[in-house]
Parts: sequence; C-alpha cells; structure tokens
Amino acid sequence: MRFAPQNKIKHRQPSKRIIAIAFLLCFVVGFFLSGIFFLTHVNHEHDHNGVDGSCDTCAQIQASENLIKQFGIFAVSLAFAVIILSAAIAVLFAISFLFGVQSPVKLKIRMNN
Repeated sequence: MRFAPQNKIKHRQPSKRIIAIAFLLCFVVGFFLSGIFFLTHVNHEHDHNGVDGSCDTCAQIQASENLIKQFGIFAVSLAFAVIILSAAIAVLFAISFLFGVQSPVKLKIRMNN
C-alpha cells in the first residue's frame, strides 16, 4: 500500500544578507536624519535659562553632532585601512609574480626517465 506524500509546510527564514542590508539601511537612514535634524534646528531661538536651564533641542543637536563626528572618524579610518590593505595586497602580488617560487610543475617540465 502506498501513501501519498504529505505536503510539508516550509517556513522561509530571512537570509543573513537581507538582515545585514536592513541593519545597514537603518544605520544610514539614522545618520542622514541626524544630519538633517542638525541642519534644520541649529539656529533655533529660545531661552537657554528656562526650566532647569536646559533645552531638549540643544541636547538632541549635541547628540547628533557627536554621532556625525563618530561616523566621520569611522569612515575616514575605514577608507584609510582599505587603501593600505589594497596597496599591501597589490605589492605582495607583484613580488610573488616577480620572485615567485619556480617549481617543475609551474615551469611545465616533463620528468620522464
């Protein structure tokens, strides 16, 4: 007696690539919204000596300035690291090409006696 195969429900899980792209997108959007907030509220007028002597807008501007500075330092250091790494790899490839180990297999020498 044969039984018909059961239809199994497959739950599709999001791939790691999609999750990484979503995080990157949130990161970039947060960075740009922070910059936009800073640009639009930098010249706001109010009494700095109001309730408790602080201003929520000034605190948010300070936080967004710190975020922009941190991302700027990170971006510059990452670009510098990528440039140095790619230059080192290019130099190593050039050296290995010029002074690479020559083996009989590389030279295609036939070794018959």
